[in-house]
Amino acid sequence: MFLLGQDTLIDNDPVFPTEIEKAGESHLLWIRTPPGKDFFCCRINSNPVDFLVFDNGYEASRNRSIFNHRLYARRNYPEKLIILWGNVYFSKTINGMVYRELSRDEVCQALRSDIGISKNLLNEWIVSGCLEATFEIPTGPPPPVNTTKPPSQR
Repeated sequence: MFLLGQDTLIDNDPVFPTEIEKAGESHLLWIRTPPGKDFFCCRINSNPVDFLVFDNGYEASRNRSIFNHRLYARRNYPEKLIILWGNVYFSKTINGMVYRELSRDEVCQALRSDIGISKNLLNEWIVSGCLEATFEIPTGPPPPVNTTKPPSQR
């Protein structure tokens, strides 16, 4: 880790790269995670925020969220990142990233062994129709394109 400027922290970890910068009264956390190649940011608010801000954001996410139409499961290990996104399995280590499409049985096995989902929760997930939905083509509007760059790329 090193500082870039007075209020910016950069972590060059190849598996979990992050950057954080001061932005007014809050902070921006920049993260790069599979399957994306670019950083995306999340605002971290430390000030008290009215409940309606969270409630409105939650309601808005019902119509537009990358998590609404696809399985998304992530587990961090000390030197490895595993992500299941739909039926695609991503594994990122210091040596790079590999990914491959999974069958229905392989998705279930990966949820149990790599993500750590309990057998009971997995069964409920399957019964609810989520396994089949994992193999459907995503619908709905795409997420907005982020045109802002993290501090290290400005």
